[in-house]
Formats: sequence, C-alpha cells, structure tokens
Amino acid sequence: MASSRMLENGDGAGASRWGAASPYISGMRSTNTTWSGGIPRWRVVLAAVATAALPGGCGGDGDPGRDPGSEDAAMEAGIAAEPTDTAPQSPQTDPDEAGPAEGLEAGADTTDSAIDSVAGDTTGLPEPPVQLRVPPGTRVRLTAEIDISTDEYDVGDPVIATVVQDVMDEAGETLIPRGTYFLGRVEASASSGGIGEPAILEVAFETLSAWNYERPIESVVVDAPMMLDPEAERARRSGSGRDALRSVPGIIAAGSVIVVQLREAVMVPPVDPLLADTAAAVDTVAAADTVPREQY
Repeated sequence: MASSRMLENGDGAGASRWGAASPYISGMRSTNTTWSGGIPRWRVVLAAVATAALPGGCGGDGDPGRDPGSEDAAMEAGIAAEPTDTAPQSPQTDPDEAGPAEGLEAGADTTDSAIDSVAGDTTGLPEPPVQLRVPPGTRVRLTAEIDISTDEYDVGDPVIATVVQDVMDEAGETLIPRGTYFLGRVEASASSGGIGEPAILEVAFETLSAWNYERPIESVVVDAPMMLDPEAERARRSGSGRDALRSVPGIIAAGSVIVVQLREAVMVPPVDPLLADTAAAVDTVAAADTVPREQY
C-alpha cells in the first residue's frame, strides 16, 4: 500500500524513480476513476500486472490451486486414448525369396501325383521298334542285274546288285531277305591293253536298300568274278596288223555272284513275311541312277 501511495502522491521512492511529472503516472492519474466498490481503476490494473508476473500466472508450477500430478495423469490418459496401430506388421519379403505357397509346408513335396501317374503310365503307347543286329563279318551273296563292263562304266558310276540268298541269324530269323538291293560305285575301271594283260574292275557297296528302309554299310567285296569280254578277246586274237584289237574290256556278267562281307554291324528292322515276297519287285533307286553313262 505504501508503494501505491507513493505512486499516487508522486513523492518518495516513486517520485525519485519515475519523476513527479512522469507521463506514465500522469496518465494513471487522469484515469483514476473508481468502481462501485471504491477501488481505483489503476490499482486494479497494477494488481493484475503483478498477478500475471507471478509464476502461477504463467501456468507454471507455482499455481497453488492445481495439482502437478493431475496434469501428468491427464497427459497419460490422453496418450492412452489416442488410436494406435498395434497390429503386428508382416516383415518385408524379397520376391526372389518367396516362401512356400499358402497351405503348403516348407519342404513339402509339391509334385502333382496326377502328373506323376500319367508320366509313369505307358499303357497304350507303342513300343519302340525292335532292331535286329547283323554282326560284322557277315557275308552276303549278290548278283548283278546287268553286265558291269570297263567299256561302259567309269570310276564313280553307280552299280546295283541284288541279294540272292536270305541272310539269317543263328536262331533262323531272317536278317536280310532275298531281293534286298546293295547299292555301290565303281572304284576302278581299266580295260586290257593287250594279249595277256588283265583288265581292272573294282566295285564297292555302301548302302543296304530294302523296300521300306535304307542303311549305310561298311563292306568289302571278297569275290567278284571278272573276265575279259569273250567276243572282243576272240576278235583280238584272230586279228592281225592294223585290224587287231588292242583293248578288250573286262566285265562282271549279269547273273554272276558277288560276295560282300560286312566290316561293321548293321541294325535292321524285323522282316515282314508278307512284304518280303514283294521286295525283289520294288526298285528303290531312281532309274537315272542305275544306267551307266553313254560312251561317245
């Protein structure tokens, strides 16, 4: 009250601090009106300023009418009331490392039993064709269909011979039936150049040709009866001087037997008896390949 009085009267400590003519105090004095309670307005203002300056006025701990623990309890209650996502989060998985599909356990056998049963069921499927083995060293008897002559065949020209006797295994099953063709080429061809000089005619066979299949073969001719052309040889011997023949061809006559020996094994299908009877009547080689070149 003393300080209020000093401010009001403008003397003492208040006067020395603010000055008697302080506009702040003069303003307060000019507004020194009283409320119905008789308290000057400026005193009420000072009381409000003083109250605001106290720690309790700022909402601090100095508020005597508030329980500090109640604020903490209210804050905790508010936090507890806030909605929180408490559902467990599924871990992120790498697409390249995906686990077992839904409904399956890790390590379980995922093989489809239906597919397994179909894969293992061969009922109704055709069996692989049976193959018969013609062993190496087997000899085959052939016959030439037409004369093979050094006068008409050059090296590389094709030749054909026909199997004249069934080739059978030890059990009596036919491996190569009669009528099968052996296809080959001339490897050497030279006529006799004089009396007493032999002709040279060599052939080799490289393909076994049946009516319904062909197989490459490795073979060697072990017997091929070649002779000099008898008419040309007689004409040479009977001639004299310029009229005498100097070149006489060698020939493998049609119908003569040529013996061929296999050097390697050959796998062939079983012989159908119904088809074997017609095998000799079926020509598997183009006609142009069976005719020797023309001589000019």
